[in-house]
Amino acid sequence: MSTQERVPLVITTAKNGVFFGYGIVPEGPRPESLKLERARMAVYWSEDMRGVVGLAAEGPSATCRISPAAPALTLYEISAVFEPSDDAVQRWESGPWKG
Repeated sequence: MSTQERVPLVITTAKNGVFFGYGIVPEGPRPESLKLERARMAVYWSEDMRGVVGLAAEGPSATCRISPAAPALTLYEISAVFEPSDDAVQRWESGPWKG
């Protein structure tokens, strides 16, 4: 995989934001910012996710609240970058919103 190829990512920020979208995997030290395309935010995730790592491993469940996709956004103060499973990508793309 080219380092410039956009791939699905789950990103957490220092302000506890959790986002999914397509970006370039950062190399080296923690990036100051990261641009995501087709970006979604986890507004709420349910206990069955077992935390943020569950959102990357399994993707959001039907009881989560995932925003619609914005064409692009830039995140700052990145705290973690996850490469989600194929199943997780499909579930993020479905944008579940309980309520």
